[in-house]
Amino acid sequence: MNYDSWKLATNVDSRTQILEDRCTDLEAFVDGKLNQIIAISNRETTCQWEVEPALAEFNDDDELRLELTLRLKQVPVTGNATDLHELGLCLMRLGQALTQAAQGQQTQHGLKLASSVTKRDASSSAQLG
Repeated sequence: MNYDSWKLATNVDSRTQILEDRCTDLEAFVDGKLNQIIAISNRETTCQWEVEPALAEFNDDDELRLELTLRLKQVPVTGNATDLHELGLCLMRLGQALTQAAQGQQTQHGLKLASSVTKRDASSSAQLG
């Protein structure tokens, strides 16, 4: 029995499957981009970012939600008020890198989709908005 036959035989809802696939694609897309950006950012500063794998989920209204966990390590501190300034600089650098990366990924309809999403039939992708 092939995979599609198995899904039909087990009554897997096609909309649910599409949303699950979309979540998986978004997780892979975000993880890939964040890992690239963080690798560059970590080379340019003493602050070191770590990122846990993204978690995408959908709710009963078919809205997708993304959970990200970033960890900032090795922030130099002196015990002075300038420590907050250094922390702010680390956050701003990462924010600027994310903004630049996002500009190359935007279309008039939002972010470009991961390549695996664009290979699916257009009607399934269009239904998800």
